Amino acid sequence: MSNQNILPRLPLFTPGCNISFLDKAIAKGAESVIVDLEDAVAPERKEMARDNLQKIQHPVFVRINGESSSEFESDLNAVKDHPLIQGIIFPKSESKAQLDKVHESTKKKIIPLIESAEGLNQVQQLAKHHATITLSLGHLDLAMSLRCQPDFVSLQYARSQIVLACALAKIPTPIDGITQSFTNVNEVLQDCLRARQLGFGGKLLIHPAQIIPAKQGFCPTDEEYEFSKRVIEISPDGAAAQIDGKMIDAPVVEQARLIIRDYELMKS
Repeated sequence: MSNQNILPRLPLFTPGCNISFLDKAIAKGAESVIVDLEDAVAPERKEMARDNLQKIQHPVFVRINGESSSEFESDLNAVKDHPLIQGIIFPKSESKAQLDKVHESTKKKIIPLIESAEGLNQVQQLAKHHATITLSLGHLDLAMSLRCQPDFVSLQYARSQIVLACALAKIPTPIDGITQSFTNVNEVLQDCLRARQLGFGGKLLIHPAQIIPAKQGFCPTDEEYEFSKRVIEISPDGAAAQIDGKMIDAPVVEQARLIIRDYELMKS
């Protein structure tokens, strides 16, 4: 199974303690689902959430509890050998050794969550780990660790470092953090537009109401799509040419191919 085939772009969190939410998420149009064993589950319901993994009937990702948690080892045992768990969202990722432990225990692909100053400091090593399929941002925890505000401007440097790390590791573009509001769809849309502009390829979602604006935010516009098709028609091999008074060359052609791919993916 290739990284591209299992890579979630707009995954929706569902609490592991209420597995019925998984079917509801899929019915609402979620592109992929993260069953959460961590923040969405109270301590007294952790064991129930792990038991619920046996009821899963759809491919999912699972966010386990972090290495410092007393639930960590139990979570690893619960997800290993499960055929429908495509990968693990690993919170507060900070070292290669942590990822080694998770992968050796479960044999699953990993999406490290960058949620601390040390995680950001080690982000390039985390991106280059052989089990990493992309990175994701946990911006609320990261802002607390950095002692800054969790707004987009304050964390723009951090976001750019995550995008750079994925590019250097030659893995798919990263997944941006959540938008806390799910009643203000315009806020979700604007957050997605900014993240896409900065180089992110997707976003963590926390409510089905965020699915449609997130798809809109990460989908190239009709104008971008049509222009990109013209670019490919005029210069299929990337040779220098001109269109509408603008020069195009190999990088522009490659960008056009990515726009076409993303448009057709989001529209499918």
